[in-house]
Amino acid sequence: MPGQLRIVAEIEGAEAALEVATALDELAGAVSAFEVQAGDGPMQVSASASMVPSPPFRGEREGPTPQAWEGEVGASAGALESPTSPIGPRRAEREPQPAPGISIPRRRSLHGAALWRVEAYPRAPLLDAALEIRLALLAAGAGGKLVHIVEERLAERDWLLENRRAFPPIRVGRFFVHGSHWRGPAPPGTIAIEIDAATAFGTGEHPSTHGCLVALDHLARRRRFRRPLDVGTGSGVLAIAAAKRLRRRVVAGDIDPEAVRVARHHARRNGLAGAVRVLRAAGYRRRGLRRADYDLVLANILARPLALLARDLKRALAPGGVAVLAGLLQRQEALVLSAHRAQRLRLARRIVIEGWLTLILRRGRAT
Repeated sequence: MPGQLRIVAEIEGAEAALEVATALDELAGAVSAFEVQAGDGPMQVSASASMVPSPPFRGEREGPTPQAWEGEVGASAGALESPTSPIGPRRAEREPQPAPGISIPRRRSLHGAALWRVEAYPRAPLLDAALEIRLALLAAGAGGKLVHIVEERLAERDWLLENRRAFPPIRVGRFFVHGSHWRGPAPPGTIAIEIDAATAFGTGEHPSTHGCLVALDHLARRRRFRRPLDVGTGSGVLAIAAAKRLRRRVVAGDIDPEAVRVARHHARRNGLAGAVRVLRAAGYRRRGLRRADYDLVLANILARPLALLARDLKRALAPGGVAVLAGLLQRQEALVLSAHRAQRLRLARRIVIEGWLTLILRRGRAT
């Protein structure tokens, strides 16, 4: 049986990389992005959702402390009981390793822009001259450059199994996220969530998912929520966390049918088949999601879709409701915030982890 196909693209500029990643995600459905060289700096990796396995860790890790927790109201960062002492490096901080026998050329940015690597895993051959031109134009339109792109077939290996073995438990606040291979007990007082690294985004490791879990744990300590919604659920980790933490039924949606399948599987594995309802939906516009009384909305997607969905979010959010938005870099905050402020949704808090933002917004109460 032939090995997995992989498209590897190197792009100058974070905005350009996000454009290319979004386009490939629509076509391939399994995409990861890495910053491999900071602007005018040494090679490094700042964020990863890669399917390529890294060497396994031993034991449990705690997620990194949010580098900034800012807001207009609420407790200080020290009162949030967020993790304070990481145990070992996070996988997102290490260089992704190519498969044996696969040579990926290293390129330096010539223009001082950050150099990103985007990887996609199509089910069938996808890259041709027309797609390469389209991606190059998308990158150029975002002020960057498509430096290099190649499609290759990896050596035959069980990538998902190896990635599961490389995915140790991670603790975020009260949440203890682990794979199905984990056999140890959850720490006392924690909420265990079983999530396997799979073909849908969200294991709790990426800074955006991590920030959402921090925000959810923080909000649950201060308020009772009755109608949660998870938009762009991916693996279902946030919907499952909300169902367990809030002890409420959760509605979740995703545009990708594979993500819907994976999220439903994870809901069953966590004993929540009747508590987490997962639907295939683009944003909020599906009959099963179209309500106007959600008091908590979780949306961990990308900056541009977040901005475009601001009006729909306001319609879905009950007066006094709270939205947790993630999947954006710090430089994209103005784009997302301006769209939501236009809908009279105000910023209550922001969480910054490794350059990724999680925003907590509130809708005013009806007068």
